[in-house]
Amino acid sequence: MTAKIGRPSDDPKIHHLLVRLSEEDRQKLEYCARVTGQSRAEIIREGLDNIYKQIRESNVLDFVLIKTCEYCKKQFQIGSPNDAKLFVEHVERCKKRKQ
Repeated sequence: MTAKIGRPSDDPKIHHLLVRLSEEDRQKLEYCARVTGQSRAEIIREGLDNIYKQIRESNVLDFVLIKTCEYCKKQFQIGSPNDAKLFVEHVERCKKRKQ
């Protein structure tokens, strides 16, 4: 039995990704595909390329996540993995104090 061969490509798409979408997001994706004539996968890849280029050009993320400790209600700005680590450690300390 021979292997199935698709169209030759300089950039083969060998990885699969399952994405869950809300009904609204699915409708947006279908609309974009219909209007542009591109496939849904092409729309998603183009969106990924656009976001990647924005990040690379700015070299900085233009957003900071605000998280609140559920125990003491202190707010933390999370803009890096280290900030996230500090937040988790804080929550763990507060959790132990409440017990």
